[in-house]
Amino acid sequence: MAAALPVLALTLAWRPCRWPPRSPPCRSSARGSRPGSGRGRSPWARVITTLGTIALAYTGARYHGQLTGWDVAPATALIGLGQGMAMPLLIGAVLAHVQPGRAGAAAGILTATQQFGAASGIAVAGAICYGALGPAPGRGAFVSGMVLAMSVNAVLVAWPGLPGCRGPGITSCCAAG
Repeated sequence: MAAALPVLALTLAWRPCRWPPRSPPCRSSARGSRPGSGRGRSPWARVITTLGTIALAYTGARYHGQLTGWDVAPATALIGLGQGMAMPLLIGAVLAHVQPGRAGAAAGILTATQQFGAASGIAVAGAICYGALGPAPGRGAFVSGMVLAMSVNAVLVAWPGLPGCRGPGITSCCAAG
């Protein structure tokens, strides 16, 4: 699941304007996914997920070949907590503008998109991890590959929230709608 973080990171900073899209996606307002709703993206979800991913990479680098499941448990718990905070908000933001008659179709599309995003994230992280392995990989080489993959994930999770990083395609379309 941690491999899907890049996909989740890029979606946390956006909210839908309208469907079918007539303009680029918009930044969420400071108050929430809908003006005045009090709901929206949580900056803590990204921070906690990023800290968990960094902690996972650090733990792998620290213990290297002697890494155990108990060593990575706190970091993966942080990642799970951050994703647990983000996913309900993300799903709510996506489905907030769906007409009730199309809720079933929208939920199906959302589920298919989540599964595709998770599978794509796992494939990318796996490619990074296995690309770092040498000709005769041992346990330490796999841990080094995981450290590299989690480092890339940490950057991708934190990127949309960094000061001055606004991401592609951001316009003032939220101000109009």
